[in-house]
Amino acid sequence: MGGKYSQRTTTLIKPDGSQEPGFDLKYDTYYACAIPDEDTVIITGGRYTRNTVSVYSVEGWQEDLPPLNTERSYHACSSYMSGERRVFMVTGGYTESGSTLDTTETLASDEDTWTTTAAKLPRPMRGLRAATIDDRVLIFGGLYNSHYYDDILEYNPDEDSMVVVGHLTQARAYHAVSVVQAQDYTKWCQ
Repeated sequence: MGGKYSQRTTTLIKPDGSQEPGFDLKYDTYYACAIPDEDTVIITGGRYTRNTVSVYSVEGWQEDLPPLNTERSYHACSSYMSGERRVFMVTGGYTESGSTLDTTETLASDEDTWTTTAAKLPRPMRGLRAATIDDRVLIFGGLYNSHYYDDILEYNPDEDSMVVVGHLTQARAYHAVSVVQAQDYTKWCQ
């Protein structure tokens, strides 16, 4: 979806691996973050979309959610369940004015404003990534002041905290993460 040189285009990937042109994005979109949510994807922030949060389906733009409290690009995002509510989370990133962020914001599905939480990253970082695994929000890597980090952090919403739970084998930023089923890949991990 989007990207520096095709900011409003999407490509749909079919189960057989073939692709076809998708829908047009409502906004120029790059350096944003995407949160898959059942049949939609929520796009948070970005270079020109800054504090915009938009919902897209295969039919295209559906709606804008409440804006982020702090504009951000190059940030991490994910979601988790809190009881019956889905909660969207963003953390870190970079502002248009050049500040690197250490803040975290959440938006529950039944709320109409983002909350800036007390949970802070151990340092301001951008280029970090997040994934939710077994309803644990994990944040990987990041960059600050030309230093790449290997941290694996966990956002704990019950304690409103961010704690180091491990380290990557290689420090990295601006990378990709994906949740996969381990049994699909065990033959390559022996």
